[in-house]
Amino acid sequence: MPAENTSGEIALAAGAEDSPLLNLPYEIRLQIYGWVHAMHPIQHAQLAPWYPTPTYSSYFLKLVRPDAAEDPGVKRPVANDDDSDPQKRESRRAAADDDDEKAMLSPYRPLCGLPSALLRACRQIYEETRTLPFRSNEFVFVNWFSSGLWAARAFTRGLQGWQRDEMRYTRLEMLGRDFTGPALKEWVELCGCWAGGLRGLRLKILIGGGIFEPTASFASLNNNAEAQAMDISKFPEPRPEWIEEGLRRMGKLRELEVELCVLDWDDGQKIAWCESLETILNEGREGGAVRVRCVERLMEDRIFDKESSPRSHQEQGKSTFLTKSTIPFPLHNNRFTDKLQVKMGGHVTRGLTFTKRCFECFDMDHTYAWPLPVRLFAVFFITAFFINMHPDVNAFTKRVVWMGVYPFAILIGYASATIVRALLFIFIDGPEMIANLITRHRNRYRDLDVLDNLDVENNTKLNAIMGRLHATAPEEWTPGGRVFDKKYKPFLPAEKMNFAGPRQKKAMTRERNLSV
Repeated sequence: MPAENTSGEIALAAGAEDSPLLNLPYEIRLQIYGWVHAMHPIQHAQLAPWYPTPTYSSYFLKLVRPDAAEDPGVKRPVANDDDSDPQKRESRRAAADDDDEKAMLSPYRPLCGLPSALLRACRQIYEETRTLPFRSNEFVFVNWFSSGLWAARAFTRGLQGWQRDEMRYTRLEMLGRDFTGPALKEWVELCGCWAGGLRGLRLKILIGGGIFEPTASFASLNNNAEAQAMDISKFPEPRPEWIEEGLRRMGKLRELEVELCVLDWDDGQKIAWCESLETILNEGREGGAVRVRCVERLMEDRIFDKESSPRSHQEQGKSTFLTKSTIPFPLHNNRFTDKLQVKMGGHVTRGLTFTKRCFECFDMDHTYAWPLPVRLFAVFFITAFFINMHPDVNAFTKRVVWMGVYPFAILIGYASATIVRALLFIFIDGPEMIANLITRHRNRYRDLDVLDNLDVENNTKLNAIMGRLHATAPEEWTPGGRVFDKKYKPFLPAEKMNFAGPRQKKAMTRERNLSV
């Protein structure tokens, strides 16, 4: 042991020599690390049960093949070739699917991590295992409330330089508009972060649409910035900036699978687009060439049946391998692979779904996302609990709730008043105003009737005055002079006064005890 080593390093070396794990060959240790990594899937905590989260599952793709009549590479049947034999057609189709499976990027890559206890065991184990998750995992960034580009940028910003350089495989979903405007700068920076290590990229591009917008056809873009950036099959020059400053910066990139989502593009247009992209990427490229493949997604859900179940194939001698990061089915039986479109199920945690351990579990729901009635009840129960905990909490909660409810209450009140006033104007005031405007010239010279709205039949005093004024018999002289006449004469009955009825006559002719 060199003399300059400290006592701690000497003890560490002695501990490493005594460790059964570190005494194993390096290849066996890597195999053990790989199994530890596969047995620790990433499980994000679901902070809000009512918040929707995307589910992570294996993403199965297949190559987009041109029409057999147009593709010169497709073998055409000849006279001696018996194409009517279903077994031969099935075998050729299975062989073609097997070749595609081998040529494409694997959809079974895990999304797992290593326990921190293993990384902190010693420096040697840390150096041997720290790059394993970055090299084995496929990092997935999907469109969820925003483009996957922003999720990828947020993730890569938090990584150190050596971590970004060790990333090997990524699946990214983007929008066509992300290659223009302010998002283009983020894309260029993201490609710079992946330039030193990324080997395989599965890229999904949604052209002519958004996260919450209906997808539009490419023709409806009217040659805008998005259309000019994406139409590289017809106009490869000048090279778009998202290719020249973005994809071409990835010097280690070898496999690129592009899934184009365009309404009015057929398979031929998509294949031509990918071929143009491959030509642009490999022109003047130093190092290995990039293989660009046009792909499309397989069925999302694959169904088992009793005849083609994995167990029946295992009984026939076809072994399968089951881990948390792979899905067990043989690749050489096309009848089985057509039906085995299994969506990776299992523990749903913050948008992650992992493979179940047995085939009997495929019909079982292991999700713990709460249904809507349970969420509403939980929110109500939690709110009531905090209200009853303390008076200050009660007052604060009511204040917060009122701050949220008050604007809506005011809005509803004003809206209700507006509706009532509008109905009154439409059915009452409006027709009356229109009638007055129409008949205004007719009512101009009509005499004003001050008693129009008075109930003259039931007003005793008014009837007495009017009856006195309209009396026909001559009045006798009453002592008292003009003062008496002014004060009391209008209320005294005349001899031939016209009464409205017996009640009025009785009221006006009764004896009054007047003080002299």
